[in-house]
Amino acid sequence: MFSMIGLPPLAGFFAKYYVFYNAILQGEIMLAMLGVLTSVIAAFYYLKVIKYMYFMNASKDIKIIPTNKGLFLVTVISVSFTLFFFAFARAYIL
Repeated sequence: MFSMIGLPPLAGFFAKYYVFYNAILQGEIMLAMLGVLTSVIAAFYYLKVIKYMYFMNASKDIKIIPTNKGLFLVTVISVSFTLFFFAFARAYIL
């Protein structure tokens, strides 16, 4: 979450820095300012998730919902396709 916020020692900071830097170099100052503004707004939401994860008590008991075999099958097929194309992505890149 901290990387998605864009805190400086993490990878998300460098990604946002280079995107905004290149936008400024291309003369898109308003686009860079809009990106920074949306990053600040997004940081509020990311910090809110961290707050609820680590600093708030659970308000309800967790209920385990049983799932059927069809949902499990769809999940296995989806994950299999994702892993297959991840493993063999080099063969499809031009």
